[in-house]
Amino acid sequence: MHTTPDNQATRDTAATADRYGRLADNAPTAPLVRHGFARHRPDGGLYLTPSGRALLDDHHPARYPHFNWATDPYPDPAPTRITKADVDRYPAYYICGPGRELADNTDCPHGYRLTDSCPCCD
Repeated sequence: MHTTPDNQATRDTAATADRYGRLADNAPTAPLVRHGFARHRPDGGLYLTPSGRALLDDHHPARYPHFNWATDPYPDPAPTRITKADVDRYPAYYICGPGRELADNTDCPHGYRLTDSCPCCD
């Protein structure tokens, strides 16, 4: 699901994050969002996802935070049927969170589980 950032500029943009992983308002964040390295939270800020934090230098204070489900966006209400687009929109929820079982038990149109990598969907 997540891809490698395409250039050093993407890593440099991630480095603009504050100690909580919030990105600077004036940073060019589209590549981070497109690759799933950042997403909006309910407070309106744009924050690095866990995989986006992995782009940071080992000494950056946002590199190893504790994951907080209360502030990370998730589907509300949680749907009973999902698609690949849902998993892409809420990766933490469906890959390592409470939606994992549903994603594991749902196939994409090509016969792969939504938690697997499908060559046609990806």
